[in-house]
Amino acid sequence: MNDDDGAKQEIMEAKQQLKNRIFKQEMVKAAEKFNLKPKNGIKYLTDKGYLKEEPRSEYLAGISKFLKETPALSPTAIGQFLGEDKELSRDSFNQYIEEFDWKSPEVGYVDALKMMLSGFRIPGEGQIVDRIMQKFGEKLSKDRPVEFGNAEGVYFLAYATMMLQ
Repeated sequence: MNDDDGAKQEIMEAKQQLKNRIFKQEMVKAAEKFNLKPKNGIKYLTDKGYLKEEPRSEYLAGISKFLKETPALSPTAIGQFLGEDKELSRDSFNQYIEEFDWKSPEVGYVDALKMMLSGFRIPGEGQIVDRIMQKFGEKLSKDRPVEFGNAEGVYFLAYATMMLQ
């Protein structure tokens, strides 16, 4: 490797470090916006080009990744967003929960519920709890049809568990 190659390599590394720093700063800004008003955080990421609305599946996967992997997000804000009765929120929650893998026999009902709830705080509104627990029941019964084959039964148990909290 000659001096030119070494210099080019250093320049490339410096550019990458700068890109990484800018990305982190923009994720912090997106998190701040999301924590104040969730849809503004999603809009910011879309406007900056980090999320593209088409294809829809990639858009939803990107939102889910942002929600799961951004440590500065408020669990309450995540719960408010996922619990809203709006198309984007419903679709985002469906994607969010579909990414869990509860097929292993070691994952029981309580474990699955804890996994799901570890990333957000459910607002106390009964309709939101209902929607979230209904989807939880569907997903757990789909992943473990032998043990939890009745989605409605899982839903009732999960809903009752949440009401006792």
